[in-house]
Amino acid sequence: MWSVLSPADGRTNRGVSTSQRDAAIEFSFYGTGIGLLADKADGFGKVDVVVDEESPMTVDIGTRDFPPIFGATVYRKLNLANGKHSLRLKSQGNSPVHLESFIIYE
Repeated sequence: MWSVLSPADGRTNRGVSTSQRDAAIEFSFYGTGIGLLADKADGFGKVDVVVDEESPMTVDIGTRDFPPIFGATVYRKLNLANGKHSLRLKSQGNSPVHLESFIIYE
């Protein structure tokens, strides 16, 4: 299950978060590419990213011995055919995953 995060650290956007293994979220977008921005921090987990039913790409949003990073681009898929696409995200474990926002390229 994913939940909505409150704005933090002076940001006005609201992200989504989960700490539940296999929690999935899916939506469609129109454009030629997509970027995923997330908070990276010690103890954070991994998420599988699938665009248009292609093979999943695992993204690790954890850090080690480094301060938290807010709004880091952790995934980008460009040069898609202009049109409608699907995006599916699935958490891999029970560690936190905080997704901040998406960039859709036209």
